[in-house]
Amino acid sequence: MGWKQCRTDLLKSVKSYVWLALVILPFLLWRVWIGQFPEGIPAFTWLLNGNGIRFKGAFFQWIFADRLGRLILGYFGLIPLGIGLIIKPGDREGWFYRWWGLGILAYFVTFATGNVQHDYYQIIAIPIVSIFIAKGINVLFHPPKEFSRPVSYFLLLISAVFMLAFGWYHIRDYFNINHPEIVEAGQSVDKVLPAEAKVIAPYDGDTAFLFQTNRKGWPIGGAIDDKVSKGATHYVSIRFDEETRGLMDKCQVMVKAEKFVIIDLGKCSD
Repeated sequence: MGWKQCRTDLLKSVKSYVWLALVILPFLLWRVWIGQFPEGIPAFTWLLNGNGIRFKGAFFQWIFADRLGRLILGYFGLIPLGIGLIIKPGDREGWFYRWWGLGILAYFVTFATGNVQHDYYQIIAIPIVSIFIAKGINVLFHPPKEFSRPVSYFLLLISAVFMLAFGWYHIRDYFNINHPEIVEAGQSVDKVLPAEAKVIAPYDGDTAFLFQTNRKGWPIGGAIDDKVSKGATHYVSIRFDEETRGLMDKCQVMVKAEKFVIIDLGKCSD
């Protein structure tokens, strides 16, 4: 937009560089700060193209066909999205939205492995996708003379209904709790442990179980003594595995139910 209004004057204006500095400076300061704590920086180079999937068929299948076409747009949302993409941009917007979309595509490609294996792209992609869908809906709602108005309205109705219906059909199971025992155990922890307790809640590194306890702590087991030295006070498990049974033998069991156990790590025998 700045280029559209100012052209080459944009490069000569001091204000342009001031605004650019205001955008970049916080990022640079954050990089300097986090660089002082390398132990807090997770491995990230694998996000780029760690498994070599960039521009492979699987890359387009997962990002565009499956995630965007099936899960987000429910197949039929592609109709207003496509219309929104092909209509001529207005004078005020210019290429702003298209540059925005190209930026998102660049993000998809740059962090290819991360976007395929995780859903990092959704938060930044949904707004521009929604904008182009809205533009397409507007065309169908106010069709040009060359379009059949009844057919446009019918297509709009079908697209909207089927997009929501098929989208929900494919994502509804994501809201299921497949292991209700973590909810039961979490509720028990919340009742019997003090608010300041720090809990070890092993769940293969998934924080869903720890979240249910409403306490700070660790989503993985192992190195119990080290975790205790760092403040761990209790251990809750839904798996009566070797580690859990060992702790039950030498530490005080506060709650033992059919599907979970809560152990006090502050009351253990040597």
